[in-house]
Amino acid sequence: MKRSAGRLELCAEIPEHYPGKLMVGLCAVIEDGPGALSYWALRHAPGKPDFHHRAAFALELDEVRD
Repeated sequence: MKRSAGRLELCAEIPEHYPGKLMVGLCAVIEDGPGALSYWALRHAPGKPDFHHRAAFALELDEVRD
C-alpha cells in the first residue's frame, strides 16, 4: 500500500497458476468528511451495497498460459 496526498494505491499479487477462471470484485467504500459514505465498484449487485454478492464479481481472469 502507498499513500500520498489525495491518493491511495494498493497492489495485489495473483498466483501464477490457478485452476480455471479467477473472478475478481474490485470495490471500495469511501468516507468523505464527517461520515458520508460512497460505494464504488466495477459492478454493483442489485439492491443495497453488498460486495460479497456474486453479481459484483465483474472481472474475469483466464488461467495463465505459457
